[in-house]
Amino acid sequence: MKSGFTIGRDMMGTMANTLVLAYIGSSLTSVLLLVSYNANLEQVVNKEMIIAEILQALAGSMGMLLTLPLTSAVCAAMYYKNSPGRGDGNADC
Repeated sequence: MKSGFTIGRDMMGTMANTLVLAYIGSSLTSVLLLVSYNANLEQVVNKEMIIAEILQALAGSMGMLLTLPLTSAVCAAMYYKNSPGRGDGNADC
C-alpha cells in the first residue's frame, strides 16, 4: 500500500500538470484575443469560457486525487490475496 501511494504521488504530479496545461492550451487563443482588445485580468477571468476551463481542470485534478487511494487499496488487496503463503495458494501472478 505504501509503495502504491509513493508511485501514485509521482503520477499525480505529472498528470495534474499535464491536465492543467492541456486546458490552458486549448483556450490560449481566446485569452490572447481578449488581451489584445485591452481587457484587464478581471474581465478575462470573469468570462464564462475561462471559468469553464478552470473548473474542468479542478474537477479532473480532484478525480485523479480521489482515484489514487482507491487504486492503491485494490491493488494491495489483490497482491495480498495472491501472495505466496496467503489466500488459496494459487499465486500465479
